[in-house]
Amino acid sequence: QTEWVWRLALPVSVLVLALLAVFMVPGNPRTGAMGFIPVVILIFLVYMQGLNMLKSIALKGDLTHPAMVFFVHGIALGIIAWLAYRSNRKVGV
Repeated sequence: QTEWVWRLALPVSVLVLALLAVFMVPGNPRTGAMGFIPVVILIFLVYMQGLNMLKSIALKGDLTHPAMVFFVHGIALGIIAWLAYRSNRKVGV
C-alpha cells in the first residue's frame, strides 16, 4: 500500500514543482526582480527533502497512514498559493 501511494505521489510532485517553477522567473532581470530566486530554490530543496524523509519513513514501516505522504504536497501547495497571492499584490511588476 505504501508503494502504491508513493507511485501516486511522484506525478503530484511533478505538478507541484511545475507550479513552483512559475515563480523562478518573476520578471525582467534588468529590473532587479531576480532576488527572489534563492528563496524559491530553498523552498524546492526543503520540499524534496521532506518527500525523501517521508519516503524513508514509509519504507521502514513507521508511517501511521500511507496518505501522510500527501501532507508535504499540501504544505508545498500552500506555499505556492502564498507566492501567487504575493506576486499578484505587487504593483508595477
